[in-house]
Amino acid sequence: MVHSFSSFAQTFTEVESIPFTGTNDGTNIFADIDGDDDLDLLILGDSSGNSDGSGFIAELYSNNGSGVYSLIAGTTFTGVERGSAVFGDVDGDGDLDVIISGDDGPSQITKMYLNDGTGIFTESNTHSFTGVRGDSSLALADVDGDTDLDLLLTGWSGVRTAELHLNDGSGTFTLDATAPFKLYDGGSIDFADVDGDGDNDVLLTGKESVSNAALSELYLNNGSGTFTLDATATATIENVRSSDAQFADIDGDGDLDVIVSGWNESNGATKLYTNASGVFSLHAALEGFTTPRIDFTDLDNDGDMDLVLSGKQVTSGVAETEIYLNDSSGNFTITTDTVLGTRSGDIASADIDGDGDNDLVISGWDETSRNIKLYTNDLVILGVDKSLLSEVVFYPNPTRGILNINFKNNLSINSIKVFNILGREIEVKIINNTVDLSNLSSGIYLLKIDSEFGSIFKRIIKE
Repeated sequence: MVHSFSSFAQTFTEVESIPFTGTNDGTNIFADIDGDDDLDLLILGDSSGNSDGSGFIAELYSNNGSGVYSLIAGTTFTGVERGSAVFGDVDGDGDLDVIISGDDGPSQITKMYLNDGTGIFTESNTHSFTGVRGDSSLALADVDGDTDLDLLLTGWSGVRTAELHLNDGSGTFTLDATAPFKLYDGGSIDFADVDGDGDNDVLLTGKESVSNAALSELYLNNGSGTFTLDATATATIENVRSSDAQFADIDGDGDLDVIVSGWNESNGATKLYTNASGVFSLHAALEGFTTPRIDFTDLDNDGDMDLVLSGKQVTSGVAETEIYLNDSSGNFTITTDTVLGTRSGDIASADIDGDGDNDLVISGWDETSRNIKLYTNDLVILGVDKSLLSEVVFYPNPTRGILNINFKNNLSINSIKVFNILGREIEVKIINNTVDLSNLSSGIYLLKIDSEFGSIFKRIIKE
């Protein structure tokens, strides 16, 4: 058996016939809602421009496993614009639930829907969250070290709002009135372990209530859910509103770097900061955007995080989407790929068709209409015998803890590594080709196997 490897070639192809509704002021999120090991899609947003909410949608689409989607009729979700959604197993039953916030027309909402495991959702009234809109943000993370998912929300509820709700593990939440966060709308929430101490810190961006201006603040977690402002990082990171931010290890040094983009009260700004043991330094300034959306994702399967950035570009003054490839050291080069340019929209990436590379869905206002497009990634590994992946068997996937790996034909393995969706390597126990994921939170992880013939990548779902 002989395998040869050389370089990558890549283009994106628009899927001509899709059932999705075009929106602006919306959100797109991939998640496996029905446990069939493919990624379904939730779309929120304004499909009509009617301020009474009659065109606000929350539509759920099922994936048949090959990237063909169909609308799931009869979902009970409330349609919203200028909102947010987040999937996570909030009640500990092994499936993905969802929390949705935004403007439903008459008012603002935040609602939790529990999944029965087959993709049927029922609204839960066990806890009343403050309804928020105004480009509201939601994020789930275990902030207090009890292994369940807590909720942080920001947005406009009549006033700017920031609330931390602690989960008891069954999906019952309690408001933490001691949380120190300033009050925000028009921004983002991003959890990450920035200082390497094993807990979830958080970066908030947006328009803040005291100064009535753009602000970006990083709070460090002491491990039990008590947060303290990191004044040094906060002074370093660009203040932005109408903004987005995201963490990823862009330079391969094992810690999480960050990008922020948005309006800084003078202009649109997009800045990358590298992290060295919790100390952030400006790494690069990219094209400025307003109403941006950011997605770090590995588009060329080289093991590092590339970047997709959309919004109203400052230089051109119109909606654009830019794709940057990473050289593994955090240096980004813009590509010539032409995809839908949008503002007041969203970007999401995932391997929708099971071919091992990440595809794209892009929505928003394209300067003419509310639009949405789906692109498949036509990544080609030049000179590669694609049977390499068939030489490895992974089971069970999804897994509740133990993942077994069988190598055919005595394939020689150099290393096995596990990465989270931000590109950070995760420490796991690997013994005799058995990977123990028991201590990891539910979610999607990337397994990288370096063999004598090259690297193999496999998406793993931890239930």
